[in-house]
Amino acid sequence: MSHDDQPAPAMPGGGGPGPSGAVPGSPSGTAPGVTRVRWLPIVVFYVLACALAWLVISPLWISGKGLQNPLVGVLSPLMMYTPAVAALFVVMVVQRVRGRAVLASLGMWPIRPLKRTLLLALAALVGTALLPIVVTFIAAGLGLVRLDLVNFSGFAQVLQSQMPAGQTYPLSVRTTVIVQLVMLLPASATNAMFTVGEEIGWRGFPCHRCVRWARGLRW
Repeated sequence: MSHDDQPAPAMPGGGGPGPSGAVPGSPSGTAPGVTRVRWLPIVVFYVLACALAWLVISPLWISGKGLQNPLVGVLSPLMMYTPAVAALFVVMVVQRVRGRAVLASLGMWPIRPLKRTLLLALAALVGTALLPIVVTFIAAGLGLVRLDLVNFSGFAQVLQSQMPAGQTYPLSVRTTVIVQLVMLLPASATNAMFTVGEEIGWRGFPCHRCVRWARGLRW
């Protein structure tokens, strides 16, 4: 008998794969490569993340002022950390993970490959700062907007419209433009400090679990 004529090895449980691709006799009835996902922690995370976000931001709407409430500058950044709080609760309380395994459960460790990750993070930081400028010049090149790069007349009108009646903007338009250009990168870095809560929560906790499950389905 040639090598090609040899019978296939018996599958666990005494049979071959079923028509659905499941392996008969296996404890889960799941095809090889399909990652079993514990859905309870994911459901608890989603419910808790949404509930905490609504709880933190609710004073704005209870007051009836909405985004005009003076607390919006404090509560909005806090709301962005609620997904991370929910993820930590699920990992440490529901799943009872401890030590360095907590970082691994949140997708924060290990960082591989380190060099490419740092380069992509830097590119994202610089890219988000430069994107509005690039888009503006593309729009101008397509004839969708008309730019005044000498007197910045359109920008001056926007600044003046934000001032109370009878008052003028305290800085010159050119000075304001220079200050905003200088602050692009620091502003992006500051925003990143707040968005890290959402990244740890929404991307770090449920994303890689569901991705592994989806890869198993493709098998």
